Amino acid sequence: MEIISWNFLLFTLTVLLAYYLLNRRAQNILLLCTSLAFICFHTWINLIPLAVITGVTYYCGLKLKSPAGRNWLAAGLIVQVSAFVFYHAVNSPMFGLPARIAQTGTLFFAEEWLVPLGFSFYILQAAGYLIDLYRNRLEPERDFIDFCLYLTFFPKFLAGPIERAGNFLPQLKSARTVDNDRFARGLTLILFGLFRKVALAEVLLSILPAGILHAASETAPLAAGLPPASILQYAEVISYGDRVIGLIAYGIYLYNDFAGYTGIMRGISLLMGIELSPNFRQPFFSASLSDFWSRWHISLTSWLRDYLYFPLTRCLKMRFNQTFSPAPIVLPLLITMLAAGIWHGLTVPFLVWGLSYAVVMILELWVFQRWPSLRPAQRNRLYRWLTGLLTFAVVTLAWVPFTAGSWAEILASGRALLYGHGWNLRLDFSPWIPVLVCISFLLDYLQAQKKDELFLLSWPLPARASMLAVILFILFLAFIWTSPYTSNVFIYQSF
Repeated sequence: MEIISWNFLLFTLTVLLAYYLLNRRAQNILLLCTSLAFICFHTWINLIPLAVITGVTYYCGLKLKSPAGRNWLAAGLIVQVSAFVFYHAVNSPMFGLPARIAQTGTLFFAEEWLVPLGFSFYILQAAGYLIDLYRNRLEPERDFIDFCLYLTFFPKFLAGPIERAGNFLPQLKSARTVDNDRFARGLTLILFGLFRKVALAEVLLSILPAGILHAASETAPLAAGLPPASILQYAEVISYGDRVIGLIAYGIYLYNDFAGYTGIMRGISLLMGIELSPNFRQPFFSASLSDFWSRWHISLTSWLRDYLYFPLTRCLKMRFNQTFSPAPIVLPLLITMLAAGIWHGLTVPFLVWGLSYAVVMILELWVFQRWPSLRPAQRNRLYRWLTGLLTFAVVTLAWVPFTAGSWAEILASGRALLYGHGWNLRLDFSPWIPVLVCISFLLDYLQAQKKDELFLLSWPLPARASMLAVILFILFLAFIWTSPYTSNVFIYQSF
C-alpha cells in the first residue's frame, strides 16, 4: 500500500472515523491492530523480526530495574545489534550474499524476508528505549499494547521519525483531544507534505534529463544506491553545467521527498492527537556542517549524537584527560558518521559517504576549536552567507557517493566532475528545473522567517484561502503530470 494512493487515503479515513468514536484505551488497541494490518498489507513476513525485537526489548526493559539490570541491557542490545548487522550484511553486495540468495528461488530467502519493512527505524527506537531505561530517564513500560504501538505506529513505521520513548509513550497514557488548532495544523502538515512530494520532488525527478547526475554506464540496484532512475545513467560526456545542476537538483529532490513523507505522516498522527518529532529544519540554510546535521534527518542525527557521539566523547576525554591527543576530536566523529553510513546500508558507497563527512567535519571542528572567532555565530551576515554557500557545496558533492552503486561508479563520477567541456546546457534541459529548486528554497525561507513550519496558519483568512486554492491547483496538475513517469514510493522506505 503506497502512501500516495487512494487505498491509503481510504485506510486512513476509516481509521480516523473509528478512532474518534472510541475511548483512549480502545483507541490504542485500534491503532495497534491497524498498524499491524498496515504492515501486513506490504507482507506478513515483516512481522517476524518485528515480533522478535519487540518481545526481547519489552522483556529486557522489565528486567532492567533488577540487580542484574546491566546484564539485561547488554542482552537486549546484543540481540538488537546482531539483528541489525545480520540484515545489513545479508543485503550487502560487499559480501556477495544478495546474488547467492537470489539464486535459491525459495520463499525463505525472498527479498521480503531479507529486508524487513521499517527495520532500521524501529531498531533504533528499541535500542534507545533500553538505554534510556538504564539511564533512569523513564520507567519500564508495562502495558504490552502501548509498547507494541510505540514500535509499530503506522504513521512513523515506514521511515520515521525515530521517536524517543519518553516523548511517545506518555501521549498514549492520556486522553487525546483533536481540537480545531490540532486539526488545522494536521491538515496543513499533510498539505505541505503532499506539495513537497508530488509538486516538487516527483515533478523534478520526471523532468531531469538522463545522464545528468552520474557518470555510470548502468543503473545501480536499489540495495546498493539511490535511486535506480534514469538520472543515474551515463552514456556520454556532459558539461559542467549539467553536472552541477544534476547534483543540486538531486539534493532538492531527496530533501523534498523525505520531508514530504515526514510532513504527511506527522499530519496524520496529529489528526489522532499524537505529536511526532520534526525531521527537518531548513537544512540548506545551514552555516556549517555541524549546523547542517542538526537540521537534516533530525531524529536520526540526534539519536546518533545522544547515544553514540556524546558517550564516546565523554569516555575519550576522561581517558586522555592528562595528555594531549586528537582522539576525543577524531574518533567520535569518525565512528558516528561511519555509523550513519552503515545505517543507510552496508555498502562501499555509503561507507565512503560517511567517511567523507567525518573527514570534513573533523577538519571543521578543529578549525573552530583552534580559532573560535571563525564560528559563523560569531560573525556577520555576509560571513554566514559565505560559509553557508561552502557548506551547501560540500553537501552537494556528498550526494555523489550517496547515490552511487559501487566504488567504480564513485570514481567514474569523480572523473566526470573533473573533466568536461564547458558550462553549456543540454537541449533537453527543462527551464522548470531551476524554478522548482527556487520554489523549494522559497518555502524554506518562509518557514525560516516566521520560525514556524506552518507559517500559512498565521496569514489572514483571505490570503490563506487564496494560497490553499493555488496549492491544490498545483497539486492537481502535478498529479496528472507525474502519474505516467514516476513512482509514489518514498526513497527512505528502502531503509
